[in-house]
Amino acid sequence: MTRLDGKTAVITGGASGIGLAAAKRFIEEGAFVFLFGRRQESLDNAVAELGPNSSTDPDYSHPPNHRQLDGSWVSPHPPAL
Repeated sequence: MTRLDGKTAVITGGASGIGLAAAKRFIEEGAFVFLFGRRQESLDNAVAELGPNSSTDPDYSHPPNHRQLDGSWVSPHPPAL
């Protein structure tokens, strides 16, 4: 068992650089990762590289896409800090 089994991470700028490296590390630790960013093609390439424990959604910097980010995938009981 790894430290992040059953957890979900949201990473902005996850298509390259530090964001992509963070996504890889979270997945290695057992998390499912949602990647967000501006370039859909780059995000799709990152998901292809990361495998089945990752997903991408549309660019939320555009107002029409805001309604899709409704929080339904966020845990109603976040862990205590």
